[in-house]
Amino acid sequence: MHAARLRRKHTLVAVAALAAALSLTACGSEDDAGSAAKAAASTSSASSSGSSSGSSSGSPSASSPAPKDSGTGGATAGGAGSSKDDAPGTVAGGDGATAGDPCSGDNVAATVTRVDRPVNHLLIKITNNSSERCDAFGAPALRFDESQAAVRVLDESQPQSVVGVEPGESAYAAIGLSSAENQGEGLRDVSNLEIHFLGKELQGSVGSALDKALPQGTKIDDTAFVTYWQSDLQDALMY
Repeated sequence: MHAARLRRKHTLVAVAALAAALSLTACGSEDDAGSAAKAAASTSSASSSGSSSGSSSGSPSASSPAPKDSGTGGATAGGAGSSKDDAPGTVAGGDGATAGDPCSGDNVAATVTRVDRPVNHLLIKITNNSSERCDAFGAPALRFDESQAAVRVLDESQPQSVVGVEPGESAYAAIGLSSAENQGEGLRDVSNLEIHFLGKELQGSVGSALDKALPQGTKIDDTAFVTYWQSDLQDALMY
């Protein structure tokens, strides 16, 4: 009997000790779980803060304006190129200089003379009498006497660049008066020539026109033409 009581006492002590141990283990687990939860919450907060910071600095927002263009990109239209008049063409004989003021009656003098070759041709020569270079754009716009129609321009005579005329230098254009085969049909006498000058847009005349008397006996027909301005006399007379 005494031995049975002793065993039961030992058993109760063992159970109590086991319960205490389990309680301590449970408390430790709760503490560990709480610590883990706190650590996870801290990590999540740090990650969220880093992500928010990275997102804010990586793309513009309503409170953060987009970065301005650095200016290193390609040129835009209206800056020749294109536009049409944004970057004027190079000037013949001008070492790549851009186009300057148009030649006109305000800065050039002109002569109109008959030439032996080719037949039925006149030569216009303009000379820059100013102190600065002028540019002879396109072709001269010509009107004989009181004619309402301008003389047609010979397209194939167009040079590769604008003709620049330095002070004291000259440019040339040839006038074909009539076809070489025409010996009288449709010919008419003319005595006066108005020379108008174009600007770099080649739309309408600029500056003052020049009024020149023609060599006596000058006749034209409906095939008359004028060349583009040329920097060389022979280039003008080859058409």
